[in-house]
Amino acid sequence: MDTAQLKQEFEKANAKLDKLEALRRGVEEEYQGERNVLEQQETYWLGEKKKWGDALVVVSTQP
Repeated sequence: MDTAQLKQEFEKANAKLDKLEALRRGVEEEYQGERNVLEQQETYWLGEKKKWGDALVVVSTQP
């Protein structure tokens, strides 16, 4: 391979790495968003439990 071919292969590899990095960041941001929502829900329900004490009953819609 000559220098031009090596440079072209290097640029292709870098483009693939950039795409993978963008995908990773997207997945990471989505995961963080889901985690934030779950933490907010947990905080809410812990507050409700503290407010109601042992009177809080979990109702399941499953038979």
